Amino acid sequence: NYVGCGGCVDVEGEDDVMAWADLLTSFTKVGFTDEDVDNVTKLLAAIIHIGQLKFVSGAGDTLEVTGATSTHLLSACECLGMESETFRQVLLYKALTTTIAKRKSVTLSPYTAAQAKENRDATSKEIYTRLFDYIVDKINLSINLDSDGNATKISPSNTSNSRTAYKDG
Repeated sequence: NYVGCGGCVDVEGEDDVMAWADLLTSFTKVGFTDEDVDNVTKLLAAIIHIGQLKFVSGAGDTLEVTGATSTHLLSACECLGMESETFRQVLLYKALTTTIAKRKSVTLSPYTAAQAKENRDATSKEIYTRLFDYIVDKINLSINLDSDGNATKISPSNTSNSRTAYKDG
């Protein structure tokens, strides 16, 4: 589980509501649109829901998402904009592709519980990595250096691309 595994949910002196408001303000300052922020929060929510998934043995050699965590699968899929059955297959099966005489064949082979857990975590990590890269790229596009080496920000609300200089330090 990704949530609550540290045992500490409150930090003295920290205000989560204010920190969230500051984060949203910061996103706006570097040019994120409301849609960008919505997409970022959906992906973060998807990662958290994916991390809550647990697996149990099903019929034969198959695995299933536990009933208690199946709502997390549905929520993750809603956040990712994909069908739950497709994502369930991604999590629980490895696809083996063979090509013989221009014919492609895909066979699904079930993961073990340990493999499914590793795949779940690798999937979350990949989503997080791509999200992080997106955020960094978006920030880097909004911040440039002028000829003196000072950071400048392109104002997203100004179509003439006027710049406001920010001195380092």
